[in-house]
Amino acid sequence: MESLADKISSQTGIEKEKSLVIVGIVTNDLKSKLPTALHSEIDNVMSGGKFGDSYREKAEELKEKVEDAAKQFGAKAEHAFNEIREKLNELFSNKKK
Repeated sequence: MESLADKISSQTGIEKEKSLVIVGIVTNDLKSKLPTALHSEIDNVMSGGKFGDSYREKAEELKEKVEDAAKQFGAKAEHAFNEIREKLNELFSNKKK
């Protein structure tokens, strides 16, 4: 919000403290009229970021969590299949005797 307040101050001559108040009012008004899911994007844009940046960050975090979960699942599945194979080998080798 600082960079936007600086722009307002430099282009209008309004004191920075008042510019910060204005940015806060506009930000809160936008948030009150848009879905909650967009609030982080509004904060990001008002802070000088680009629209979509916070969603990209969240998507990257989610991707990492899904990858970790898939690796854990794969390891557990491999362990379970190995146990099943061992039990089947024991079962069939006992029947041959």
